[in-house]
Amino acid sequence: MTASSFTRAPFSPRVEIDSGVPQWDRVWNYLLHGKDCYAIDREAGDVLMGVYPQVSDMLRQARYAQVRAIQHLVRDAGIRQVLQIRPGLPGVDNTHEVAQRAAPDCRVVYVESDPLVFVHARALLTGASVGSVGHVQADVRDAETVWAGASRWLDLTRPVAVLAGGLEYLPDEQAAAVVPRLLAPLVAGSYLVVSHPTAEHGGAGWQAGADEVAALGAEPVQARSLPQVRAFFSGLDLLEPGLVTCAWWHPDLTSPWAPITTPQYMGVGRVRESAGDRQGRV
Repeated sequence: MTASSFTRAPFSPRVEIDSGVPQWDRVWNYLLHGKDCYAIDREAGDVLMGVYPQVSDMLRQARYAQVRAIQHLVRDAGIRQVLQIRPGLPGVDNTHEVAQRAAPDCRVVYVESDPLVFVHARALLTGASVGSVGHVQADVRDAETVWAGASRWLDLTRPVAVLAGGLEYLPDEQAAAVVPRLLAPLVAGSYLVVSHPTAEHGGAGWQAGADEVAALGAEPVQARSLPQVRAFFSGLDLLEPGLVTCAWWHPDLTSPWAPITTPQYMGVGRVRESAGDRQGRV
């Protein structure tokens, strides 16, 4: 791979932005006091808060668990390449900022399908050096397009950490198929990070609220049980402390946001062998 291949911008199709139905990333932005949302997103956020008032705590705990996972993988596991699926609208401690504070040479690629989020990401999410941050507009279910775009910045002969966001927006069958496809090109020593809502740990109210937002036109959201989320890590080595609620994945007890249990699981799994190694044993 040549140095120049890292600096080429990916092709981004023009897609109309629909401001008439709520979009989850914009709803989350509103609930975290952002301004990148429309009236329908604010309405949806108010509906969700009315049913599940703890939703902002849930979002914060998930965000900072992800920050801790990135720090661990870059600082302690030596990862220098990160692919984040569905990063959401830019906020505090974006993935490339966290990763590049720990290792300035880290490369990060964001993958997003929503056109508004994609536009904001390309405008606001930039790296410490030219070519260190990439952006791909693609659907997570289209792994071929994801990796075709990401490989303009990432060297797939070296380990990559994949932050697989958005699995909760997919039906069970699609979600189960997405993860193996995303992991297929990765070499041993790569990682999978998944944060996923659950109806357990008091999450029935969250699911009920999400269902009401879906009735307004947003994507349906599927909370999943501990065994269902664990299935995403099939064939991987789960890092300690295993699959736990977000606040308790390497909790930072000095953080101003005290760890509280919210209905969202968090896990980090290590790829123990590459796809080529697996096929060679078949």
